[in-house]
Amino acid sequence: MGRVQDKVCVITGGARGLGLAAAELLLAEGAKVLLTDVDTAEGEKQAARLGARAMFMQQDATDPDRWNAVLDAAIEKWGKLDVLVNNAGIAIIQDVEASSLEAWKKTLDINLTAVFLGTQAAIARMKAAQGSIVNIASIEGLIGEPLVPPRAAFAFSASRRPSIAHEPATRSGSTMSAPALRRRRWCPVPSAPSALKKARPLEREFWDAFPWGASHSRPRSQPRFCSSHRMSRVT
Repeated sequence: MGRVQDKVCVITGGARGLGLAAAELLLAEGAKVLLTDVDTAEGEKQAARLGARAMFMQQDATDPDRWNAVLDAAIEKWGKLDVLVNNAGIAIIQDVEASSLEAWKKTLDINLTAVFLGTQAAIARMKAAQGSIVNIASIEGLIGEPLVPPRAAFAFSASRRPSIAHEPATRSGSTMSAPALRRRRWCPVPSAPSALKKARPLEREFWDAFPWGASHSRPRSQPRFCSSHRMSRVT
């Protein structure tokens, strides 16, 4: 029996990258997974590839009403909700002087506000269960990366720092209403994006600066562990 046997998991940003990798491992450990993404074509393609215990729904994670529809769909299909992985996120690689207010707001909306919306909606549906909410943040929210070109990802770093603080605040704030619910965050190092080939010069400099290798050898293990009952032993 897998670590997350028969648990029902919702993963945002699940059409590719870390979200898709997490879905593959959760499925391998016995879970049922609802993938969401703004990329409908890729999401449907991956859900079909993953098999009968996977499904896909289009979702803009900044839309509160869509959160209700997604989580209710998972419950309607599989009878419960055990795990939410708030994985959807973006990094607009721009110099602070060149970046627009629109880019700043978009980054905060997707990387931070969407985490709040998802957590709020999930808690309402998981109060009676010993479920898990896993927030994917970033190492960039903890420290300034010296290898990153100066100021290139300032909005991303700014959005990930409060998303890290959001987890303990949510944990303490929801203790009274949902004492059995686990809230955990994961701060991965960067993963090379599939769109790297189309990157602009500054973006390419950003991604080329990171030492790909041993630090990326197990990118999928943390969401699996955080979703399992073993996480209840970790403080």
